[in-house]
Amino acid sequence: MSVLHYCAVDGCMKLVALKDKFCDSHTQHHEKRSHDVARASQAILYHSFKWKRTSRLFREANPLCKQCLTEHSKDKSKPVNVATSVDHIIPLRILLATGTQGLSDRGKRLYKIVQKNKLTPFDWSNLQSLCAYHHAIKTSDEQTFYK
Repeated sequence: MSVLHYCAVDGCMKLVALKDKFCDSHTQHHEKRSHDVARASQAILYHSFKWKRTSRLFREANPLCKQCLTEHSKDKSKPVNVATSVDHIIPLRILLATGTQGLSDRGKRLYKIVQKNKLTPFDWSNLQSLCAYHHAIKTSDEQTFYK
């Protein structure tokens, strides 16, 4: 007798073998996509000792949000917030990409810059300190880099 469990899709009551995650009708919809692989690679990097140290040292050297400082220099009434995150100017997903598949034209141009300059995720030249507000805006804008 083999051990069975329910398909991982919410509400699906089909039983599948323990080694499988999805039933036959849901397998093709939940195959690994390139962005799933990219997100896993990013998670591994962000949890590494090297990234945590790099991030901490960069934030100590650059404690204020770069975008807030830029806006404040143009309009003194704009506040300057403390940075809550270290952001990759060229997104990490592009830094970790193994090719241009799945990238928009804009993403492909950035990928060429990464290759030409041999950028790594730990290069300070590609980092900036941002507050939560500006980081959310930048992250949203980055969706245009992908197809």
